[in-house]
Amino acid sequence: MFFQINLLPPSKRKIVFNIYVLYYLQLFLEILLGYTIVIAIIFIFSYSFLTKALATFEQTTISMDQEYAAINKKIIEVNKTLKKIDRIQANNIDWSKYLYSILSANNDGITISGIDMQKKVKTLIITGRASTRDQLLFFKTKLVAMDFLKNVELPVSALTAKQNIDFSLKAELNIP
Repeated sequence: MFFQINLLPPSKRKIVFNIYVLYYLQLFLEILLGYTIVIAIIFIFSYSFLTKALATFEQTTISMDQEYAAINKKIIEVNKTLKKIDRIQANNIDWSKYLYSILSANNDGITISGIDMQKKVKTLIITGRASTRDQLLFFKTKLVAMDFLKNVELPVSALTAKQNIDFSLKAELNIP
C-alpha cells in the first residue's frame, strides 16, 4: 500500500495545479496548432494542384471544342440530309412489288410491251399483245383479283379479234 504525502502548503498546491493545467493547455494548443498548420499546407497544395488541373482541363476542353466543331457541323448536315431522305422515302412507292405481281400474272400467251403507272392520277395502263382472246381474258381476271388494282377495264374492241390481239388494259391503282 502506497501513501502519497504532499508537503506543499495549500496555496502552493493551487499554484502547482494551475501550472500543470496551463502546461497541458499549452501542449494541447501546440498540438492543435501543429495539426492546423499541416492541414492548411495540405489544403494549399491541393488548391494549387486542383487549380492547375482545372486550367489544363479547360484548355483541353476549349481545344476539343474547336477541333470537333467542324465534325459537329458535318454531323448536323448529315442529320438534316437524312431527315430529308426520310421524308422523300415516306412519299415514295415501292413499284417493284406491284410490277412483280403484274408480271407474275402474265401467262405464256401474253406479251407485255409497256406498263405505265402514274402515282398522281393513280392509273395503270398495260399495253401488249395476246395470242388468243381466252388468254387475254384470263390475264384480265388475274389482274382483277389483285388488291392494289380496281376497275380493270379492257376495251370491247380488243375482244373482237380471236388471235394476235393488241390490247391496252386500264385500271385504277389502289395504293396510298
